[in-house]
Amino acid sequence: MDILSTGITPAPISIIMLIIGSVFVALSSRIRVKPILIITPLIAALGSLFLAVTPLDYSLTVVDVMMILVVTLIGIGGMMVTRITILMMSASERRLATITGTNTTMRLMGNTLGPVFASSILDMYKHGVLMIC
Repeated sequence: MDILSTGITPAPISIIMLIIGSVFVALSSRIRVKPILIITPLIAALGSLFLAVTPLDYSLTVVDVMMILVVTLIGIGGMMVTRITILMMSASERRLATITGTNTTMRLMGNTLGPVFASSILDMYKHGVLMIC
């Protein structure tokens, strides 16, 4: 893809996350947080399953992948919003800024360091090892 197409491709993802975030915040005040925390990982897994069971002879286009990602992102957005909602509901007003700031910092550190650690571990163990006890 050219530079413009590459930049525009994640735009629907950002829009979906903004819309889904507000929907799940409204739902968490009506049906509480626990049912949402149970349902949203299942929705995310369903989207990933759609991508996994795509036949090998079917060629996915960018639009196809984006439509499958919509389902996955609904689940992921719901998980992120409900996690921060639980933190906000369980903290006192005096500690709210500290707790949400720490959550954001840890989440960003995980998003930054996680792929680096995973790729280094995968690179270290290229060959499978069979251990017989």
